[in-house]
Amino acid sequence: MTIKQLQKALKDQGLWENKDRTLKKADLQQKLQKWIKDNQVSTESSGNVIGSGQKAKKLEIMDHEIDAPAGLCTIGADKLIVSDLKSGNISMLTLTSNGLTVTASTIQIVYTCIPLIYNMVLKDNYVYFASSDLAKGGIFSIERNGEKLAENVTKLVSNGSDLKQAFGIAVYHDGLVLTDIQDKKIKLLSGMHRSNTLTDYAGVGKTGHRDGVEAEFQQPAGLCTEQGTIFVTDIAAGSVRMVISSSPLVKFLEFLNMFHKAIGVTLPNVSNEDSFEDRIAVLQKVYEFLIQCNERIRDFTGINKTLQGPEGACSAQSVSDLKMMIDSLQQVLDLVRKVKPTFEERLNIKSCLTLVVENLFAEMRQGNDMPLVLQFSQRFHSCTRELLKRVTKSSFVYFTGENSYYHRTDNSYVSFQEIPRMDLPVKKKLSADQMSKLRCWRSEFGQSVRQNTVRGLTTKDKPGTLPLTCYEKGDTAVKEIDVGNLDNCLQKDTRKSNESSQKIILSNKTLIYLKLNQKLVVAKLLEHLVELQEEVKCIMYHQANLLPLQFVSGMNTKVKSSGILGTIELEDVEVEDDTIILSVELYTSILPAKDAGDTISPEEMDEEEEELPKENQRKSKRDRHFRADPDFIYNC
Repeated sequence: MTIKQLQKALKDQGLWENKDRTLKKADLQQKLQKWIKDNQVSTESSGNVIGSGQKAKKLEIMDHEIDAPAGLCTIGADKLIVSDLKSGNISMLTLTSNGLTVTASTIQIVYTCIPLIYNMVLKDNYVYFASSDLAKGGIFSIERNGEKLAENVTKLVSNGSDLKQAFGIAVYHDGLVLTDIQDKKIKLLSGMHRSNTLTDYAGVGKTGHRDGVEAEFQQPAGLCTEQGTIFVTDIAAGSVRMVISSSPLVKFLEFLNMFHKAIGVTLPNVSNEDSFEDRIAVLQKVYEFLIQCNERIRDFTGINKTLQGPEGACSAQSVSDLKMMIDSLQQVLDLVRKVKPTFEERLNIKSCLTLVVENLFAEMRQGNDMPLVLQFSQRFHSCTRELLKRVTKSSFVYFTGENSYYHRTDNSYVSFQEIPRMDLPVKKKLSADQMSKLRCWRSEFGQSVRQNTVRGLTTKDKPGTLPLTCYEKGDTAVKEIDVGNLDNCLQKDTRKSNESSQKIILSNKTLIYLKLNQKLVVAKLLEHLVELQEEVKCIMYHQANLLPLQFVSGMNTKVKSSGILGTIELEDVEVEDDTIILSVELYTSILPAKDAGDTISPEEMDEEEEELPKENQRKSKRDRHFRADPDFIYNC
């Protein structure tokens, strides 16, 4: 912030004093930061307003409380319109901020008595909202009169007829786009407050995951729009779908077809009889279309740098090459008209696609890579004549005569009978086992790697060697949600909130130790351990056979929380790759002698042998091992 901005911020919060005029920028920042820090402490303790930290907090409404807020839309920068899912009331709130916290005050409440209002949108001078209630729901509108809303609600379309069950709603061009969650379609509503025409826009009404013109949805719900693109959430499939019109792509392909026809790249049986000048005019139209596309992308994205392709436009190099082609063709046409106008009819524009200059110099250097100036001048006439044969519509087939410009050695002629023959290989059929082995080898080692070019590195996606469709997520399990069962939804939300509010006993990535089959095991948690949780996910580290202080990583599994003996601090261990190394002191502290299982001191063994029956004494002596060092327990 500048000094003027800091001074304005202090004045807005009532902290400005006349003596602050002489303060430097650092002093002004320190004064403002002190006020922010003091207010942060009070807001964090209250926990019911939006703070300036990273965590979103509850917005405090001064006048009343909204039981189940759902639909939301904004009016300007300081007003909100919120719908109550239970009562169907629509509240208009005004927001006030002191620079750190935001509070809301109620301006107006519209009692609609229409439940299940999930989505709202503001268009022109009306607030439109969608209700999913099968009996009373549909698409409604409320007129906005200045700073307030009208008390009467107008129903545009009812649920049950052309619209089965409305859910999402958004502005789309001159009308509205909405989701029919029961009919599994995206529909358009046009002519609001006049004809109220409802038409299908996307989806065929079948359950599935198909894309394309005959798209299928599981349960389309929320949606939003950006320019001409519609984004839809399929809540049953857990996916986000994109609906876009194909008309921009068709228009681009039309101009691309015009470009190819103008330069003569067509099918063999298709000809273009346009003149050279008309073709240049077509190329100029294509160039203007690309420039217009770039300008629209710049206006929409706000990008001022050079467009290179990922933004949805042709790269700047391609546009520059097209402009260079147009200028070069115009210069050729002007030169031909100046020297010999009748030659214009014989000129082939397709020949200009080849690298004429490179071909000319290659022919000039035929047989001599470094010709003298005199040699270069002597060959110029013949090389130019041969080159003109390629760029004109000659009646004969070129490169078949004896005087071709290709260099021929003296002994280059070979009789056809002298050419060695190669016999065809004997046909052999691979067995099923050989085919299976080849397929396995191909899947593991035989994937081709696409070579990247300079343009490919800047204008193309680089996900790997396979097409983008191969990396798409597969179809998920379908789980439809009953949006009309409000109580069930609220119970699920309450249960989830209770689960998230449980106290965390051990945080994620904590090291613990426990006994598994009478052996010491170290584990690292993969999730938080909360109260009343019976099992927790973790990575097991098993003790090495010859090095008891080292624990090697094993498989991921679940352990019972009741079996956890304690925790280990990360500072007390050494981690090397997949191995955890404990110190001697730590090892002896977490594994006392009596808990070691198969280790015990000699004195304790003699005392226990006196209590054992005689038939078991021999067996116990054979199974037990003595501890050599009293300061270190070696468990092998």
